[in-house]
Amino acid sequence: MPLLYGPADLLCKNEKGDIVEYMPMGTKFIDGSFSSDAPVRKLSEFFNVNSFIVSMTNPFTIPF
Repeated sequence: MPLLYGPADLLCKNEKGDIVEYMPMGTKFIDGSFSSDAPVRKLSEFFNVNSFIVSMTNPFTIPF
């Protein structure tokens, strides 16, 4: 819910097991389901992929 929750840091564990920021440059992540269902542009940049398989997990959006 973009209106209820602000942007957040994506966290991961490093080789020592400490929790650190995945993108230390200060990049924030938001829920983009209202503007776009999957952040394909960013995924393409991060992982060098061009094809995606996406599963709908929000059953309340079926009527839309």
